[in-house]
Amino acid sequence: MGSFDYPSPSSNDEIHKPTPVSSVLFTVQEPDSEQTLVSVSRAFHPRAQLDPLEPDVIIVTNDEVFFYVHHHVLVSASQNNFNFHLPDNLDHAVPLPFILPLPEHSNEVNIVLHTMYHLSCNHYAPTFETLLSALGILRKYGIALSLYTSHFATPLFGLLLSHAPAHPLEIYAIAAENRLEELAVAVSPFLLSFQFSSLTDEMAIRLGALYMKRLWTLQHNRLAVLRQLILALPYMHPVDAESSCDQGVVIKAWAQAVEELAWEARPDLTCNAIQVAFMCPGFQFPCSLCKDLWNARVQEIVTEWSLTKRTI
Repeated sequence: MGSFDYPSPSSNDEIHKPTPVSSVLFTVQEPDSEQTLVSVSRAFHPRAQLDPLEPDVIIVTNDEVFFYVHHHVLVSASQNNFNFHLPDNLDHAVPLPFILPLPEHSNEVNIVLHTMYHLSCNHYAPTFETLLSALGILRKYGIALSLYTSHFATPLFGLLLSHAPAHPLEIYAIAAENRLEELAVAVSPFLLSFQFSSLTDEMAIRLGALYMKRLWTLQHNRLAVLRQLILALPYMHPVDAESSCDQGVVIKAWAQAVEELAWEARPDLTCNAIQVAFMCPGFQFPCSLCKDLWNARVQEIVTEWSLTKRTI
C-alpha cells in the first residue's frame, strides 16, 4: 500500500474537491509512481485508529471516496457478506487491501459505516433523504437495523431521533416496521398533533395495526384526561346569608371558558393555552376568595396536564 500525505494548499486541489465526508490526500501506488490526488474519508482513513488491526478493505463509493475499513467488522455485522460482495476470509489468495467498489454515494456509505463502527455521524448533519437512503443500504447489505437502534445510547438512534421534529410520522413508521420499541416511544410525543384523517393506506400498512392503535390510544386517552380536568369546577368557599358573593357567576364563567377551550381541545394542547383560556374570566370576580380558588383550580389542571402521559 502506498504512503499518504496531506497536501499543502495549491491550485491543483481543484482537480478533486473534497466532499463533506472526505479529505483530500496524496497516495503513491508504487515506489516509483507519480502522486495521485484522491478523496479519502475523514473518519475512515488509513491512520484512523478504529480497530487494533490495520484496515484490510478499501470501499470506493460512486463519487470516488475511499473508506479504509476492516473485513472482520463488515462480515460480523452483515448477514449476507455485504450483499455477497465480500469473501468469508481474506486469505493469501486475495490481494490486500481488498477493493470493494459500491454503487452508493459517500454521504450514504458514511452513515452506514459509522453505524457499523458504533460511531456518531451527527456532526456531518446528513439530510433526512440521505438518512433514509442509508437505512435502505443497511438492509441491502444485510445489516440488522435493530442491532444498532435498540436503545437510546446508540448513535443511529440519536440520528433518527434528531429528525423526529420535522419527520415524526416517517421515523415512527421506521420504528414500527422494525419493531424498534424505544424509538417508537421516543418519537410518539411528536405525533400528538397528527391527524388520522390524513393517514394514507400505504402509511397505515407500514405502521401496522399495533403501532397505529397505540398512537390512536395515546391521543384518545389524552383528550379524555383533558375533558375530565376542565369539566371539574373550582372549589367553592362557604357563603353566609350576609355575603354578596354570587358563586353562580363563577360557575357560568367556568362553563364559558370550558366551551371555548373545547374548540381547541387536542392531544398536543399546551399548558399555556389552558392558562390563557381561564385567565380572563378569573379577573372578573370581585370576591378575592373566588378568584384565589379559581386560580388554584387552573393551576391544578395545568400541573396534572403537564404530567399526563405523552408517549405510547
